[in-house]
Amino acid sequence: VLLTFANQFSIILCFKKTYLVLMILEIFSTTIIQFWLVTKRFEYRYKEYSILVICLFISKSIFSITFALLFVEDRLFGRILGLVLPATFVSIVILYNILKNSSVNPIYKYWKKSLIFNLPLIPHYLSTVILSSSDRVMIGNLNGNMEAGLYSVAYSYSSLSLIVFSAINNAYSPFAMKAIKNKNYDELKKTTNNIIFLSIVFSGILMFLAPEGLFLLGGETYLRSINIVPILISGIFFSSFYSIFSNVEFVYEKNNYIFPITLIGSIINISLNLWLIPIFGYEIAALTTLIGYLLIAILHFLVSLIILKKDIFYFRVLIVYILILLVLSVMTVFLYDLSFIVRYVCAVVFLIIFGVGFSKKYLNKLT
Repeated sequence: VLLTFANQFSIILCFKKTYLVLMILEIFSTTIIQFWLVTKRFEYRYKEYSILVICLFISKSIFSITFALLFVEDRLFGRILGLVLPATFVSIVILYNILKNSSVNPIYKYWKKSLIFNLPLIPHYLSTVILSSSDRVMIGNLNGNMEAGLYSVAYSYSSLSLIVFSAINNAYSPFAMKAIKNKNYDELKKTTNNIIFLSIVFSGILMFLAPEGLFLLGGETYLRSINIVPILISGIFFSSFYSIFSNVEFVYEKNNYIFPITLIGSIINISLNLWLIPIFGYEIAALTTLIGYLLIAILHFLVSLIILKKDIFYFRVLIVYILILLVLSVMTVFLYDLSFIVRYVCAVVFLIIFGVGFSKKYLNKLT
């Protein structure tokens, strides 16, 4: 459909037809690579997984910089081409190996089950895209591109937390699904608490280092958006946090709950933005994002209670961790107005306290 109406779509989306074709190629390539990566994750073959991801990262970086320097007239094309070519090459190799080692005849029974399971999830993922990107679009339309730029740089820095959250979740999800399926709830509670603990520690580090991070990303001008960074990091934390509970819905194939919950979060986020951004400015969008993702996490937890009739996550402990994260968000905002030395000292104290707490936890377990 996109290729058939490529000219029309390029006009609507305000970019060249060439970019559209490259984006389609990127989507197909990434999908094929993900098929391979998901298998490695569930088989706990992280060495192969890590090698491919690291090689792709390095090759994309090298090609993007090289092509951006070569295509002087259109550096953006060079940048996109540098991302697409390595992914396309890897996907062709992977697809060839998948087809070579696969039997075609029995595959249709998996198609039917996969379609029935995944079709209801398509609106969920569309709503997720809207939830994650609507803030910047609405700020641009309501308050102008300058404030949208300030918010975007703050969001880009805050999104660094997604690197760790995604890596942790990729390792956690296969384990969690198996634990839920086998009713191994004690091990699930311990592991869940540990990954939340580590995620909060990394979130705290990013909050403390936000002034330096924003300066590196955008320069001194973008330090004006420093106060929304802790709130954005907390919001992004909850955007990953809710998947802990939604694993229950996936295991028991109750994915009919997923889209309505995401839709509710998206509608509330957009409604609050329309109402509050003209009154309080672009900064309030960080808080509406946090509210949207927090609501989604709570609703998914409630659904897990409905499905299992019990709390398998020890939610009281998770609440304590969440409160620690929110306190950190408020505390770091006040620290930004003080000397960087005070902020660094507080960061070291924070790491010592959490490090000692984590060590004691495991020492008690061993003894």
